[in-house]
Amino acid sequence: MDALTTKQKNKMYNEVANLVMKYGNDKGARCMIKAYFEKLQKVDTASELACMKIVLTSLDYLLKITFPTK
Repeated sequence: MDALTTKQKNKMYNEVANLVMKYGNDKGARCMIKAYFEKLQKVDTASELACMKIVLTSLDYLLKITFPTK
């Protein structure tokens, strides 16, 4: 992985951490975030990282819809 991809991946880790802070009290949300995080750790290429960014955005919207009071 090149330096730019590593920097982008670290930024995505920070975004996942924000989701954990926001939705971490709910068991279902934690499970969803954990599954995403496990896949994110396996990403090696920039194209996979771009796809995972789309999934992260989708996950964020899904969590907002599913847990609106958080």
